[in-house]
Order: sequence, then C-alpha cells, then structure tokens
Amino acid sequence: MRSSHIALLIFGSANAAKCPFGFGDSEDKSSRRILQANDFTYPSEYFTCKKTARARTTNMLQSDYMDIARAVISQYEALPETVGDNHNPRAAYAGCLVRLAGHDFMDFRTDGTTSTGGSDACVNFDEPLNAGLKECMAKSAFSDVYADFCTQISVADFIIIASEAIMGRLASDFDPA
Repeated sequence: MRSSHIALLIFGSANAAKCPFGFGDSEDKSSRRILQANDFTYPSEYFTCKKTARARTTNMLQSDYMDIARAVISQYEALPETVGDNHNPRAAYAGCLVRLAGHDFMDFRTDGTTSTGGSDACVNFDEPLNAGLKECMAKSAFSDVYADFCTQISVADFIIIASEAIMGRLASDFDPA
C-alpha cells in the first residue's frame, strides 16, 4: 500500500461525525452476537465496539492497514468455496462489502447550504437504492473484524480498507505476500 493511500484514508474520509440518518459514536455492547437486519437501523449499530470506538482516525501506520486487510481477507477465505444455485458465500461477502463502501461514498446530502456525506459510515438504509444492504451486512459478520480494530480506526475508514482489501484479494494477480 502506498503512503498516499494511507494519507487519503486519514485525512480524506475519516470523519465519522453524526449524520442526518443517526450515525454517532457506537454504544458499548457487552457481548458480541449475530445481528439480524432488523436489529440495526444505522451502521453505528452494526459496527460496535466494546471499548471507546474511534469516531475519527487520527493516526494509522501502514502495518495497521495491512493488519486490517489481512483480517478481512482471512474472514473471506474462511467462507466455503462451494458454489451452488444462488449460493456463493464468498461472492456474497465480497459483493456486500464493496457495495457498502460504494453506497456510503455516493451518499451525499445537502440542506441547501452545506453538503455532507461521502465516505462517512452513514448509510440511509431506507433509500431504495440501498435495498438489501442491511440484510447482506447482517449475514457477513465483518463487524467482528471491525470490533478487533475499533479503537484504532473509524468505521468509515474500516469500510474503505476492508473493501479495498477484498477487491485486491479478488484481483487475478493477487499475491498474498
């Protein structure tokens, strides 16, 4: 990963302040459990942290980035490779993660004077174009990977790094080293 990518993550997308759809600091959860789509309304309720979660990424090393990427790839590779009719767990995982990052990035809002949005971990799940996103997130369990890094990185940056890691893993020239 080039250092310019790290700088973009730290300074370009790390703001995870409250948004009109309810994103704020994650509340403490006493134990992890598998969430169902109706258990959360906002990404902040899905990506939870047992400690104090980072609302904004302030410092990240390349090794931190690589640790997150390896953890996401490891979770992906732990999924069954079996493909059947309308059943491909790895493709569903990868597609959901990339779709989440894309829809978060495209979700700009304006009140007439101020524009906000972009990669801020604030997704309006009620938007028709986001239909099914909550359901695939509930099945994915990538919130478990985030929980391991939540004190170091914002949800917004985690989504970007995780998505980029999956895209890299799916590249025809992927090199695990």
